[in-house]
Amino acid sequence: MSAIDEEYKRLFKGANVFEREKVEPLLISFLQDHPDYAPALRLRGMMIEYEVALEQSQDITVESYDPRLEIMRKSYEEALQADPYYRLAAIDLGDYWNDFADHPELAIEYYDRAILLLKSGQCTEDRETELIDAYKGKIQALIGLDRKDAAAHCRAEAMVDCRTGDFADFKIPDGDAGK
Repeated sequence: MSAIDEEYKRLFKGANVFEREKVEPLLISFLQDHPDYAPALRLRGMMIEYEVALEQSQDITVESYDPRLEIMRKSYEEALQADPYYRLAAIDLGDYWNDFADHPELAIEYYDRAILLLKSGQCTEDRETELIDAYKGKIQALIGLDRKDAAAHCRAEAMVDCRTGDFADFKIPDGDAGK
């Protein structure tokens, strides 16, 4: 483990990263010293994502021009630029495009990137969980694009690759439901 990794873990181990007002000053200071450290860049995006998602869960509208969304996107993009093999940032960027920017076609590109990297043996923390997250995001994006056959195919592929029953109950709307 590098000295930067050690410093990052020391600063943020045990910290409640969802208390942005407490963690953000430490994170800003860390990023000033290490501007290309992918996990810290991703953490910046995650803290904002949590804040925005919390507001949305309380029926507070977050407009597409909210500057936090731009910071979130840039954080994930910068993390991927710093480490092109950082699967978690690819999944997060897919989630951003699917959940916050309403561009599921872009989301699929990032989910596919993460799936490809994970299948090729790249892993950051927990391969199985990361693969499940990437597949679930991709399936949801395909459903959002009304590509139900592709979503069903993706679900079948996920069931094989993940070797889990997590996808058996994943409902894909019937294409004929509106007729």
